[in-house]
Amino acid sequence: MLDPGTRELVGTPIDLDFDPYGLAVTGDGRALVSGGSNQSTDVLVIELDDGTVLGRQRGLYQGTSITLAANGSLMMTSTSGLSPASVGGFVLDTGAEPGELPDVRVEGEGAHEGAGGAIWTALDGRFAAARGGGVYEVRGVRGRQQIIYAGKVAPITGIASAAGRLLIAHHDGTLIAYEARGLRPRSQVLIDGTLSDLVTDQRGEHLFAIHRPGGKADRFGRMESGRLADIVVIDTGALQ
Repeated sequence: MLDPGTRELVGTPIDLDFDPYGLAVTGDGRALVSGGSNQSTDVLVIELDDGTVLGRQRGLYQGTSITLAANGSLMMTSTSGLSPASVGGFVLDTGAEPGELPDVRVEGEGAHEGAGGAIWTALDGRFAAARGGGVYEVRGVRGRQQIIYAGKVAPITGIASAAGRLLIAHHDGTLIAYEARGLRPRSQVLIDGTLSDLVTDQRGEHLFAIHRPGGKADRFGRMESGRLADIVVIDTGALQ
C-alpha cells in the first residue's frame, strides 16, 4: 500500500495466488481483487491488515473490472472478454460470506449496449458508467439493490459529478456535463487530447483529471509533442 502523504510504501506486501486485474477497497479495510487470467476466475476478498484471504466470489470471467457503488454496498462488474460484454454486480452488505453474495443483473431495455471495459461510479455511487458508453443508475436500500440501464453515450475515459450532474470525459476529447436523469447534455468543453481519472473536490467546484495530449505515445508514454501526461484543474462552474 502507498501512503498518499509520504508517497512511501507501508505495510507488508500481499502475495496473491493468481494474476490480479481489478481492485476496489471497502470502507472497513478489505480489498476486492479480480483475476486477470484463466478465463473463469474469482474475486478475492482480502483483509488489508494482515493479508488474510477471507473468501472468493466465483464465476467471473478473466479481466473483469470492478468498482464500488451505493456507498460501498454493491460491487459492480464490467466484463469485455465475452460476447456480448456485460455489466452486473454483487451485493456486499447482506452478511453473506464471499462466494455466496447475491448477484444483481442490469434491468432495462438495451442493458448490454455500451457495456464492457473499465467501470467507474459518480454521485455517491448512485450512477456508474462503463468505458463502452453505458450509463447505469443504482437504486435500492440495504440488502436490496437494482442496477437500471440509463442509456448510452459516446465511449468514455472517465466520469465524475458536480452540482447533481454527471461530468463525462469522452475519447474524442470532449468533457460533457449531463443531467443524471435522461442523460441530456447541458454543456461541454473540448480538450486537446483526453482526460481520465476524474475527481472533484469536496464542494464540487473544481475537477481534477489526468490529461494526455493529442498525438501518439511511445512505449514510455512520451507524446510526439514532447509532453508527458499532466494534471489539469477545471472550474466546474463553466460546465453548469
